[in-house]
Amino acid sequence: MLSTLPRAACAGILISLALTAAGCGGDEDNPPAAGSIEDDPGTGSPSTQPLTAEQLKSALIGAADLPAGFKDETAQADAADRPRFLSGDPACKEMVTLSDNLDLGKAEGKAAFAYASLTKAQSVNVEQTLTSYPAGKAEQAYAAITEAAAGCKSFVLDMGGGAQGKFRQITAPSGSYGGDVSQVTRFTGSVEGTPFTTDQVLARAGDTLVSLDVSALSPTLVAGFAQEASQKAVAKLDQAGS
Repeated sequence: MLSTLPRAACAGILISLALTAAGCGGDEDNPPAAGSIEDDPGTGSPSTQPLTAEQLKSALIGAADLPAGFKDETAQADAADRPRFLSGDPACKEMVTLSDNLDLGKAEGKAAFAYASLTKAQSVNVEQTLTSYPAGKAEQAYAAITEAAAGCKSFVLDMGGGAQGKFRQITAPSGSYGGDVSQVTRFTGSVEGTPFTTDQVLARAGDTLVSLDVSALSPTLVAGFAQEASQKAVAKLDQAGS
């Protein structure tokens, strides 16, 4: 996804386990929207029902859930304005593909999804996608994405307009990010000389995946923020499902 920062910095500010569906500028008439498909009985308990699009939407982090200064940019998201994978580890390409599908609401086997994008004074960006699955399917999706992310070491994206984003995985912070299981992946790099740091969190809470991206031009702005935001996202998700 791309943020409201200058286009030269967009990729680092918003790569969500590779990319999600926001754009710089964007088209207010075509934001990513919550969606659903016919339920599949899955492989788990037949009595478990996936959360609906409305439940997921109600669980999204909003500006009121974050420190003062954040602005909701979801309406400006543009799914058509997306970086393109140029080169890198095979695992990175797989990560980009799986995450694109997740964040565009095209994940295989999903039941419903919801998306939100929030930005603070062109310094910090928070992207969130919630995706529910029929019983047993979320574990499979989580395993596929986290395996690809763990194996992704470096890659390059075409940001459009001749700009390229270069990404390199570095050691991620430890700690609990909420949910039944979670993984955080940290990328650093630059877009046309503009540096960035991104903490990308994927957590599974029951049959729902929480994809959370916290990105900033300074690593000090990212430190600790992703963990707090992820825990808050999982807590809101629990409330929505109760």
